Amino acid sequence: MSEYFYGSFDSGGEELKEDTTDSFSFLENAKLIGEAPTGLKIYLEDYVYTYLYKYAKFYRGEERSAALIGTFTEDLDGKCAIINGAVQIPIDIEGADGEFLSEVHLQEIEKQREKYFPDSVLMGWMHTQPGYGIFLTTQDMLIQKKFFKEAYQGLMIIDPIENADAFFAWEDGEIKSARGYYIYYNKNEQMQNYMVANRIGVSNEELNDREDVVMHFRKKDRMRKQEIQNKKIVRLVTALSSVLFLMCSTMAVSLIQYRERLAKIESQLNNVGSNYSDILSRLEEENLQIVFAEENIEDIEVPIAEEVNKTSETEDLIIISEELEEDEENTSNVDNENIEDNKENVSTKETAEGDEVDLYTVKKGDSLIKICYQYYNGTNMLGKLVEINNLESPNKIYEGQVLKLPRLQ
Repeated sequence: MSEYFYGSFDSGGEELKEDTTDSFSFLENAKLIGEAPTGLKIYLEDYVYTYLYKYAKFYRGEERSAALIGTFTEDLDGKCAIINGAVQIPIDIEGADGEFLSEVHLQEIEKQREKYFPDSVLMGWMHTQPGYGIFLTTQDMLIQKKFFKEAYQGLMIIDPIENADAFFAWEDGEIKSARGYYIYYNKNEQMQNYMVANRIGVSNEELNDREDVVMHFRKKDRMRKQEIQNKKIVRLVTALSSVLFLMCSTMAVSLIQYRERLAKIESQLNNVGSNYSDILSRLEEENLQIVFAEENIEDIEVPIAEEVNKTSETEDLIIISEELEEDEENTSNVDNENIEDNKENVSTKETAEGDEVDLYTVKKGDSLIKICYQYYNGTNMLGKLVEINNLESPNKIYEGQVLKLPRLQ
C-alpha cells in the first residue's frame, strides 16, 4: 500500500506522522460519483466500495454497519478524507446490551484497525437501510454526534435493495449531505488481507436465494402496509358516506316539513280568498251605509217598460170603469179609501207651488227605481224625483235619507 502525508485535523487533535515519499498521485484516476462536493472531499478506495456493497447485500434482510478506516489531509486543494479500509461492526458482541453501536463496539473496531490498518485512523462509519432509501434517521444523528464528532468523520448510507448510496459529512456544525464523493483505484494490500480474513462466504446462487427471500419479505411487507392503507381509506369513505346520508336524510325531512307548511299556507290563503269573495258578494248585495242603485236607467229594457206601462194603463181603465159604475152608490166608500191611502204615507206636505208630496225615508236595500215602481207603477216619475229631491244621480241614495214623493192628481 502507498504511503500518505498526514496533516493536522480540524479538531486540534494529535499530529499524525508524516511521510513525504508519496504525493497522492493515485488520486488522479478518481471518478466522481454524484455532484462535486463543496466542503469535505471524500475519496473511497474501490476494494472498500466493493466489500461494503457485498457486505450490505449479504445482510440485505437486516440493518448492518461497518467502520470506515483511512487518513485525512488538507494538502490536496482543500480538506480530503481518504478511506482505504472498512471493518465490520458485529451486532452480537458481548457487553453491547443490545445497542446498535456502543463503546464496546468501538473497542472491537480499534482492535481490528490496529491489526489490519495500523497506520490509519477511524474516518466514520457505514449504515445499511435495506429498502428504506437514503436518508438520515434519528438513530444515525445520535450515533454520529456521540461517536464521530471530528470534522473529517462522515457517514455512508447504503440501500442494497435499491442499489443506492450517499455520504453525509459535518458542515457548519451540522451533519449534511456531501452531494458527491470520489472512487479511486489503488493496490490496497491491507484491505485485501482483511477481505481474505473476513470473507463473506456465500456463492452467487445462495446470494440470489437470499435476495429472493428478502424481496418476498419486502413485497409482503408492502402488501401489508397497502392493505392497512386500504382499510383506512374504506373507513374514511364509510364515515363520509354516513355523514352524507345523515345530511341527505335531514334535508329530506326538512323538505317534507316545508312542503306541509307550504300546503297549509296555501290552504289558508285559499280560505282568505274565499272569505274575501264572500265579503265582496255581501257588499254588493247589501249597502251598509250608501245604497247604490241596482240598475242604471240606461239598463232598463224598452220592452219591459212598455209592458209595465200597458199593465198600468189596463189597471187604470179597470179602476175608472169601476168608479163610474159605482160612483153614485159608493161615494162615501171612495172618500174612505182616499183617507186610508193618505194614512199609509209617513207624512204629507205641501210644496211652495201648492203640490202635495209624501215624505219617504229610504230603507236598507232601496233604490230610486224600486221606489218609483212601488209608488207610481213605473219609471215615468224618476226624473221628477231626481229634480224635486236635488239628487246628483238617480243611482245614488242612502239609508235614512228622506225623499219627497209628489202625489199624482
